[in-house]
Amino acid sequence: MATERKVQIKNADMNDVLQVEVVELAKTAMDRFNTEKDIANFIKKELDRSHTPFWHCIVGRNFGSYVTHETKHFVYFYIDELAVLAFKAG
Repeated sequence: MATERKVQIKNADMNDVLQVEVVELAKTAMDRFNTEKDIANFIKKELDRSHTPFWHCIVGRNFGSYVTHETKHFVYFYIDELAVLAFKAG
């Protein structure tokens, strides 16, 4: 059973249904994997599979970013202490 996690959306240009899907993917990834790299890889591959490529995902505790993304395909949020940035470009 999945651990209850605190989710805080910081910035989004994405419909609510897709936002919920990305957050659920992140929760699943955090339950399955221990490293930030593996969590990001899982989220990216699942989004590529279900919503066509090319998705990018960054997961970590300390990073900066400035990205260009397709309209309605960007979300930045925290789960507990871990930041997740997912966006589609290309």
